[in-house]
Amino acid sequence: MQKSQPSFVHQNAPLIAFFGLLIILFLSHLYPQQAYPLHSLFIVMCICLVLLVVLLRCLSQSSLERSQILWLCAYCVFLCWSVAAAVRAPLISEARPAMVSFLEGMWVLIIAVLILRSSAAIRPANAYQPLRLVTSFFVITALLLCLYAIYQYAWGFGRLYEQLKGQEQLLRMDRIEWGILHALKEKRVFASFGNPNVFGGFLALAFPFVLASTVGVRRTWLRLALLAQIALTCVVLYLTKSRGGMLCAALAIILTLLLLNRRLLLQHAKTIRIAFLSAIVLLLLVAGLLIRAAALAPSEENRSNALIQRLTNLTTVRERLFYLEIGAQMIPRAPLLGNGLGAYGVLYPQYRLPQARESRYVHNFAAQLWIEQGLIGLIVFLIFAIGVLVRGMRIYWSTEDKRQAALLTPVIVAYVIFLLNGLVEYTFYVREIFLDWCLLGGLMVGCRAIPGGTASHALNQRGGEAIGGSAPGKNGIARVLIIVLGLAPIILLPYFLVRPAVGLFYSYHGDQAVREGNKARALVLYRRAYAWDPAHSVHAARLGRTQFDLGQFELGILKMKRAIQLNPYSASLRHELAQAYRRIFQYQEAIHYEQQAVRCYPLHPLYHYYLSLLYEEIGDMDAALREAEQSLIVESPFGAAYENHLRRLREQGKGRQE
Repeated sequence: MQKSQPSFVHQNAPLIAFFGLLIILFLSHLYPQQAYPLHSLFIVMCICLVLLVVLLRCLSQSSLERSQILWLCAYCVFLCWSVAAAVRAPLISEARPAMVSFLEGMWVLIIAVLILRSSAAIRPANAYQPLRLVTSFFVITALLLCLYAIYQYAWGFGRLYEQLKGQEQLLRMDRIEWGILHALKEKRVFASFGNPNVFGGFLALAFPFVLASTVGVRRTWLRLALLAQIALTCVVLYLTKSRGGMLCAALAIILTLLLLNRRLLLQHAKTIRIAFLSAIVLLLLVAGLLIRAAALAPSEENRSNALIQRLTNLTTVRERLFYLEIGAQMIPRAPLLGNGLGAYGVLYPQYRLPQARESRYVHNFAAQLWIEQGLIGLIVFLIFAIGVLVRGMRIYWSTEDKRQAALLTPVIVAYVIFLLNGLVEYTFYVREIFLDWCLLGGLMVGCRAIPGGTASHALNQRGGEAIGGSAPGKNGIARVLIIVLGLAPIILLPYFLVRPAVGLFYSYHGDQAVREGNKARALVLYRRAYAWDPAHSVHAARLGRTQFDLGQFELGILKMKRAIQLNPYSASLRHELAQAYRRIFQYQEAIHYEQQAVRCYPLHPLYHYYLSLLYEEIGDMDAALREAEQSLIVESPFGAAYENHLRRLREQGKGRQE
């Protein structure tokens, strides 16, 4: 009796699941997870659904090698260490975003490995399809984001700038915190990422896929379309004015063209190796000269709109040196174990230098990992990252299939570009780009070299083993381990994602109700937010402020004090409580909490200014004059107002003396 042919869904089940994962990642690029509270919850639930499908459908068809299980376990060790760092975090609400990124990265890694291992085992013709789908994913995503950036440059900047410029919360920011307004004024495009440098880093990561597709495609019209996209990407990179993005894109072009020509590399391996090492030495020398020049350059800020002047401007180089210097002061607190996830942003106000910008990131992933997860966490991550890269390069050099080598080339280059860009920018902590990197790492872990011919030929010759999978074998222990690695982290979701996301959802709509003037509704929403996430100090502070505004003074003050207990590092919470006491004329309490705000953030001029006003109201003019002078230590967009206040106090002092 003749066996029936397997259905289309049966033959292509891994690819269908993989396509679903890419759709989810594509949506996260267009609608970032942190743009709206429930976006992250939706993306994570979809990724978990794909994971369950892959475990049920593809795991039985996959025979994992020992080295592949080893690298999955290596990332799992890093994930466990991150959980421990989150537990040690000074503020759990600041640790959650990074922790969710690492959890999602684990699932994307497992999905990519299992799909690549099972797709060819089920159907030999699907051997190359996962890599081709990833190439199409990056090409299409980069194209749409570039088109959106062009729209943003042509029509979107003026309206957005006017909206942000008038927002009340910006009045609390000093000059060096206005990065987004500077980007809008300079017309630096940032697409959906909210930061031009991050967008430039993503374009540099996607560039190898566009370039490799252009070189490998045979149809003339498609090659012309891809050449047009390369030109468009270069234009958008110029509009970002991101030096890191441009340099990484240039490096990506060089590496991609070199790796696409394996024959040239093999014939002139020694010469290319010498040239490559010489280029590295030259880059290090240039970087050293730039760093020294930045350290010696005057501190005036020069934000020119011209590309050449921006490329030669050392202001942002000097700022990154300040970030590293501030981080170096934090490392001795806990050099081996780290200060906990999110610690850099929480502790930054206490260590901030007068010339440094406001920042939550070191703009160097290695330094930030050392600060927050200690030397142990940094070493564990580097073992995983470098080990996966070495595995990918070994597959590239050992495969005899030209198509596999060509498809692996942009994967390897983009993997490296992400790490290099993360040394000068905070792309490592941008969830969408980090998941792209985990996807690339999963492809390199899941691949294996094809010994000769095509994937279909190798499958027939080796009895089932090909680019992405092997004949199912007796590896029950490995499959159980993969199930544990995939499903165990799900138990962390309620604590790190579900309850915080719902709390932020209610808080978000509570803020909208406040803007609409409906504080009674805002009170209900803030209570729900606090009930869902009582560990988040912002929910407690907003609930207390709303209660206070509605006349519930005692309840409001108690809730604002609770917010300070939840976040003892916050100056803004103490300032808000001080202003509440000021409104009910309890000046001693107001001065007490405003002094605490100054101690928590010594270089923020706003707190010195309001403390000066409080001293003036109680008649202590000497203290008021002292704090007014302190408010001018750091430059501010409202420096003129602070100077007028100081001048008025001095004139009053002269009048009393006369």
